[in-house]
This record gives sequence, C-alpha cells and structure tokens, in this order.
Amino acid sequence: MSRIHHVQMKYLIAALAHRDTARFDDAFCGEDGADALCTYWGQLGRRLAPADRISSNGSDVRWDTAGPDEALLFTFPPALLPGEAHFLMVLPTSPPRVFALEETLPRSGTTNTVLVELRAQERMNHGPGPIPELRAFARTVWRLLDTPARPALVSRLPNPFMER
Repeated sequence: MSRIHHVQMKYLIAALAHRDTARFDDAFCGEDGADALCTYWGQLGRRLAPADRISSNGSDVRWDTAGPDEALLFTFPPALLPGEAHFLMVLPTSPPRVFALEETLPRSGTTNTVLVELRAQERMNHGPGPIPELRAFARTVWRLLDTPARPALVSRLPNPFMER
C-alpha cells in the first residue's frame, strides 16, 4: 500500500499542469519552484491525518536543459512503496505532458521502477523504468519521446485531482 500523501502529490502536480497551466507556471516555473513544491506539499499534508503526512525533505524543482527541449523536473522525497513517484517531468507543450518514475513491486532481474505518463484522464504505463536517479529518468523520457512506443497498459484515472 502506498503512502497517500506521496501519491496524491503526484496527481496534484499533474492535475495543475493539465487543468490550470497559468497557476502551474506561476508556482513552479520561476526561481522559487522548489519553495512552491514544499508549500503545496505542506498544504496537502494539512488535509491529511497526522499519521499520513510525509515531510517534503528531499523535494526539488529544476529546469532540465540537457534534453532536446526544456522540461521541468520535480524530485519528490524518497519513494518507498509502489505507486509513489521518485520524479516527475513536465513538458510545457500544449497539452502538457507529465511523466513519472514510480516505485513498483520488486521483479526479478529488473529495477523496481516503472515509467508512466499522466494525462488528463489516463495513466499510461510504459514499462520498466531506469534506476531512480534523476538524469537516468530524464534520459529515459527523452528516448521515449524520440522513439514513441505503445504503452504497455493504459488505465482511466479515477483520481479526483484529475477529474474535470
């Protein structure tokens, strides 16, 4: 079972990118994006029971300029359980594209991560991800965008943050 604070934050960021681009840009695209992430993390935590709250320690937001286009990279506190994201990458396209590297159940011979894309109403599983390291994640997303492949699994998002 995933920690609710961690999982809801992933969907909250994705929902902001998809549904309220101006608010997303104001919060995260400037120099104080990391501070904004900590603020959102804390605000979400105040809605949860104390036992469900997780510290924002280790979180960060930065621009990735090493790929073919600019993208915003979010680092979350350490992901420990399936469904929790290590990182998010938001491409400021229209519509935005949001990718996550999630922790998953241990599998023999592979990493314990999965690469997913969070669309406005869908979660697209692109299969096993890289080691949970920021540059490895960004390179994997850029490769996927360079040579698009069909996702392994597409599921509807029942998440209230993503509903219109």
